[in-house]
Amino acid sequence: MPIAHKPVLLIERGQVYIADRMQKNLPSLTGLRFLAAMMVLIHHTSQFAIIPAIRGWYGFGTTGVTFFFVLSGFVLTWSATPGQSVVTFYMYRIFRIWPVMLVTLVAALPIFYSMKGLGINWQAVFLSVFALQSWSTDSTVYFGGNPVAWSLSDEAFFYLIHPLLFLLITRLNIRNIVLVGLAVFAAQFLVAQNAQSIFGESRSWGLYVFPPYRALEFLLGVLAATALKRPEFQSIRLPNLYIGMLLAACWFAVYYSLRPMLPAEFGKYILNSSYAVLPAIYTLIIMSAASSDIRGKQTIFTSRVMEKLGHWSFSLYMTHSIFVYGMIGLLGRQLTSNINVFWHILMTVVATAVSALLYEYIEAPVNKRLRQWWGAGLNLRNREVSTAP
Repeated sequence: MPIAHKPVLLIERGQVYIADRMQKNLPSLTGLRFLAAMMVLIHHTSQFAIIPAIRGWYGFGTTGVTFFFVLSGFVLTWSATPGQSVVTFYMYRIFRIWPVMLVTLVAALPIFYSMKGLGINWQAVFLSVFALQSWSTDSTVYFGGNPVAWSLSDEAFFYLIHPLLFLLITRLNIRNIVLVGLAVFAAQFLVAQNAQSIFGESRSWGLYVFPPYRALEFLLGVLAATALKRPEFQSIRLPNLYIGMLLAACWFAVYYSLRPMLPAEFGKYILNSSYAVLPAIYTLIIMSAASSDIRGKQTIFTSRVMEKLGHWSFSLYMTHSIFVYGMIGLLGRQLTSNINVFWHILMTVVATAVSALLYEYIEAPVNKRLRQWWGAGLNLRNREVSTAP
């Protein structure tokens, strides 16, 4: 039997917050989406122009994808619509993702193939259209087409399993949610420490691309959202959002500055531990930000500007590498120099401007019209069923 849920009372300093009456929109999380997209953009811009002061730290940008995966599980669970059919859930995810994915796939082909004098990898393109490329261990396939779209292949798998995860996780009490979370952390840690034995030559693919392994990050988001809605959770005080961000910065300092100075075996241990530690830290950040929004607290991510940038973040993520590698094709890789700060700023401004246009004229309106079309058809089918003899 599923647990019967009463309205969630969140108590702080004598004030009661009823979660069931709160908006599904959590503005801090929307703003954080832009920060995650920027992390990935900075990482890829380093392929074109390196700033000496942060040369050894650029790898942190790849973890923006980790943040997106945890956030995806959280948001889908938090905003789940009671009574919505599984088919409608799947269709809404298709309407949300595929239009931008297809547009950017077409735009990427001249940059990543023609400009490099390469023939188009049609296998990669075909699999990309159906978001299946991440199931291949061939890097020319899973990074083929629009390279950043590999993460959408993982997301498609997450969407597929979310209804089942939602059904199972929402039956758990807070104690079991915590236990499952600890089991997920242990699984991430053990797989990363033994990745060479498990994946062999495909170790990098297994830890970074393989959908079932990355689904553990998504599962953390599902667990976090479920826990935050529970009455039992009101007695647990979450750390301030900025403490979570400070923890992430400290881990990056250990990973990028301290680890290279340590003995090889210990350095390898820290490297592999990051596959479990960072998802946990990002989960804490997301829960802290959501808790602040629930209580009506302002954060640096709740401004209208950050919320707008957050809305553009998916288009930014999908377009930025096209511009970065387009610049590499036109101008070549730049020499390492402080002047490259200019290139970073320029790439950020241009990519953000284009993502705004893509969002306003394709992503948002196409998604809206497809949802309206599906809703109209669904209403018609329901009427036909209700009037059938």
